[in-house]
Amino acid sequence: GRGGGGRGGGRHTFVRPVGETARIDIHNALEQFRSDPEASELVFPPDVDNHFRAVVHAECKKLGLKSKSHGKGDERRVHVTKSTEFKPSDAEDLFDLGLGARATSALETYFGRFQQTPEEIRLSVAGSLDAAWEEQASAEKTSSHKRGRGASSLEMRGRSLTPDEAARRIETLASRVATDGALAAIQTKRQALPVWEFKDAIIEAVANNQIVLVAGSTGCGKTTQVPQYVLDDAWARGQGAAIVCTQPRRISAMTVSERIANERGESIGQSTVGYQIRLESKVSPECSLLFCTSGVLLRKLTSDTSDKMCQSLTHIIIDELHERDLFADFLTIILKGVLPKHPHLKLVLMSATVREDLFSEYFGSCPVISVPGYTHPVTEFHLEDILPMVGWGGGARGGAHVQAHAKAAHEQPLVKAPTSGPIVEQMREAIMRAFLEDSDEAFDWLLSCARDVDPAGLSYVNVSHSTGATALMVAAGKGRQMEVSQLLGLGASSTMRSTDGRTAADWAEKFDHVELADAIRSMDEENEDVGNNEQAALLLSDYQLSVDPDEVDVDLIHNLIVWIVKERAVDEGSDGAILVFLPGWDEISKLRESLTADYNICHAATVLPLHSMVAPAEQRKVFQRPPKGLRKIVLSTNIAETAVTIDDVVFVIDSGRLKEKSYDAYSAVSTLQAAWISQASAKQRRGRAGRVRPGECYRVYSTSRFKSFSEFQLPEMQRSPLEELCLQVRVLAESGANVVDFGKGSTAGFLARAVEPPVPQARPSV
Repeated sequence: GRGGGGRGGGRHTFVRPVGETARIDIHNALEQFRSDPEASELVFPPDVDNHFRAVVHAECKKLGLKSKSHGKGDERRVHVTKSTEFKPSDAEDLFDLGLGARATSALETYFGRFQQTPEEIRLSVAGSLDAAWEEQASAEKTSSHKRGRGASSLEMRGRSLTPDEAARRIETLASRVATDGALAAIQTKRQALPVWEFKDAIIEAVANNQIVLVAGSTGCGKTTQVPQYVLDDAWARGQGAAIVCTQPRRISAMTVSERIANERGESIGQSTVGYQIRLESKVSPECSLLFCTSGVLLRKLTSDTSDKMCQSLTHIIIDELHERDLFADFLTIILKGVLPKHPHLKLVLMSATVREDLFSEYFGSCPVISVPGYTHPVTEFHLEDILPMVGWGGGARGGAHVQAHAKAAHEQPLVKAPTSGPIVEQMREAIMRAFLEDSDEAFDWLLSCARDVDPAGLSYVNVSHSTGATALMVAAGKGRQMEVSQLLGLGASSTMRSTDGRTAADWAEKFDHVELADAIRSMDEENEDVGNNEQAALLLSDYQLSVDPDEVDVDLIHNLIVWIVKERAVDEGSDGAILVFLPGWDEISKLRESLTADYNICHAATVLPLHSMVAPAEQRKVFQRPPKGLRKIVLSTNIAETAVTIDDVVFVIDSGRLKEKSYDAYSAVSTLQAAWISQASAKQRRGRAGRVRPGECYRVYSTSRFKSFSEFQLPEMQRSPLEELCLQVRVLAESGANVVDFGKGSTAGFLARAVEPPVPQARPSV
């Protein structure tokens, strides 16, 4: 092990002694205040200490709120305020630079001599969405030798397919399945997916409606199957199909397209299925199903060739809609305006955790098909369960196993009771008399003695006879339920054992009082749970007061991985891969370094990062099985949360954090920081462990913290600076795509058309 818990990768930071419950209450109060447009000031009560006030100030800084303490002594309070309108903090320092006459003349002369070409003008409209534009430009260059100069890879020929050509493609696919046993087995597995039962309903809904929403739970198979259902149905009706399916990330576009090509017995990019991402494109002239990133489709929909592209397509499928990044929300705005112009074009929206009513209403009450998923059972562990497992704070590793072993060994619990004196002898005599006589008078005397307390405050109720028998054991052995209840109320211990190793429940069972024995054992289990819960709560509190709540505890996750490798042996037929969700590259790098330096890990496992910074060829390694005898450990951001499926994952470790852009419209402050995930994301991460077999999910946050998570993540449009997007909106107004109106307020009007628009303070007036 690596020490007892660490402070976020070994950094020793002063941690304010404020409990997690108080921190959650502070955060919730500030979030509620910030989201209430009518509230102008929030005042915290004075009955708090300086540490509590310091946490309030720190949270306010992260949320873009202003805070200040006023008053003295017992009347000191924290006052929180916010700006009433959007105004950058440095607005007073801004002034118009302008251009002098000489500079203006020089620019006019230059552009008069060297006029921009149409290609340069098209590239210049990239604005600040240059990442999306680069994907399109680089992909077009990559595939230009296949398509001819200037042709767009999204303008597929599949729609013009003749009935004979469609029939021939169906026959080709059927022939492959008939002659390839492995491919036939794949088709059998496809039919076992939950979405298969909804195939006809999906096809009918798509045929009869321009927009359909498929809400499929984790593991239902919607990502790989729905595009194929739509394609095969079109061919079966003697029609062509040209389907573009978007994924939020490059790795998703690659892996999903490769998976579908494999299910159809094809080589990716050489027949029906292809993909297009930045710097890499695998598309053939016969392509009918193209996977791309959201940015690629967005670029084409906002270009002057948008209508031409839409005319060439039959279906657009937007997958993982719940991620709600700027590209996805921008796409929904554009598509809502484009579809009425192209009645032949179908739109299929898909997500695992989307709010069906929200998007259905946005798209004119479009039909919703809900597909239940299937995952194997997944056992959950939270922080309070993990700490004793890894031995944090000196606790025994595998605490539950240690406790069970102690019980098996009949260890006598430590119960304090007087051991000498006249009343002790009197109590022992009363125990013997009650056992021998079994009369009401004998038990009345026994209860009277048991109620006495010695000068030190110890009760005599747990005094034992020389045989080890206690008053409770005798009452249980005689089947006296009322006396048993009274003795328990006086504090009698049901876990003490007589010299023959029997407890009070055992005494009741020995003399055939089975129901009373069961009742006592049930109470023992409840008391044990309470005791364990109290101990776990104390351990959790000590841990939370020793680590920085804003940092991921890399040391704790390291120790947890070591524990899993040692305690969860590799099963036959499964390599038991471990998938760790971390917020960003910094945490991935630190954990990877610490694991590869650990002898227990480097000789037993292979550690692989999964991040957008990793080259596609390296990313593909996470899908490969490790050498026999080695366990695979994947360190990933939320990139592995949705469409990417690593099929040998059995154990998931969830840090509960992700990196996201955060923008406060009141203070105009934009940051990229780690934030808590939503309950929907936690559910998605948990589902990664149960895709192929029963698994385990270790949540490195408490149950209380999980309950405090929001149901869904806030859309990026509501937590990001919109200057870049607004600039692009203005460029769109000049691009010829006719997706933005002209005139004052047109930008704000465009953004207001989003599914969940930005707060009014963030919308520009232009």
